[in-house]
Amino acid sequence: MTVTGIDHASLIVVDDVYADFERARAAALSRAFTPRTDSAFAYRTAPAPRWMEEEAIGRICEVLGPGSRAELIANHLHMSTAMDWKVNLHRGARIHIDEARWAGVLYLNTAEQCRGGTSLYAHRRTGVRHFSELRGRPDAQEILADGGDITRWQELLSLAMVPNRLVLFDPGQFHQAQEYFGDSKATARLIHNFFFRHVPAHFDPGREKTATDRAPADGSP
Repeated sequence: MTVTGIDHASLIVVDDVYADFERARAAALSRAFTPRTDSAFAYRTAPAPRWMEEEAIGRICEVLGPGSRAELIANHLHMSTAMDWKVNLHRGARIHIDEARWAGVLYLNTAEQCRGGTSLYAHRRTGVRHFSELRGRPDAQEILADGGDITRWQELLSLAMVPNRLVLFDPGQFHQAQEYFGDSKATARLIHNFFFRHVPAHFDPGREKTATDRAPADGSP
């Protein structure tokens, strides 16, 4: 396992997470995926086998600390196709935030399939990078709505999609998966997704959603 920290972006990259990556990918592909109906984003999820959960969360705890296990609020396999990407573009579902302290995106595609990755952004007009900066702003909802228009954002950082790589980051930063791809279970974008510690977005007290109601870091997250 190789760990690379990028402090200024609250981002950590962990390579070679699963001891047997081929086994992990095969196990993920054997699961039954169902579409999410409670999200603005189009994708499918499935529960990960227990051994995959334990191995990945064990690696995460080595990096974030043993207390992270108790803070886990979401943990699932996430599959998304090129058609899902088109649906999301039509819905204006792209750059977003998630209400958690840490998100984990563990890539499960082969090297030949991998493309894009995960990017972080700043809002061009305001410079806003994190949902904490929206508190007290009268234009908070306008900034969130701009997430569907990529031209209104400046890319700050991009992490490549690499097999068996885990990207841990603060999902309160505006972010998106760069691309969904494939047209079947065997060729679609496939990740193991995690969220740790719910952090409410206080800029909109009327909302009562959690990180699991939004898209993963991507990606989704």
